[in-house]
Amino acid sequence: MTPNDENLIQALQHKNADAFKCIVADYSEDMIIVAFLIPFDREKSSELVCNVLFNLFDDGFSNAAVPIHPFLYREVRAACYSYLHDIEPTYLIIGREKAMLFFNGQLN
Repeated sequence: MTPNDENLIQALQHKNADAFKCIVADYSEDMIIVAFLIPFDREKSSELVCNVLFNLFDDGFSNAAVPIHPFLYREVRAACYSYLHDIEPTYLIIGREKAMLFFNGQLN
């Protein structure tokens, strides 16, 4: 447990906007990468991360644990798996093809 993470979580539990901006600045890009690895959809990954962050903020980060980054990544993975559970299997195949095109530089 680091004092910075503890202080950050306390501030987030009090819905401190500066603490939330810090989370977004420090972790959102990595969270999007984690999310992208599951549905293979760049837009959906960004949307899922935004939803997770805003839901956590609305809940006052009540279940947050230190260190904060594994907690955030677990929350994103859970949201991704929930999303995958709700979509059609054919979308997963299309999503994987898009991912391959993206990694090969053929998709912008």
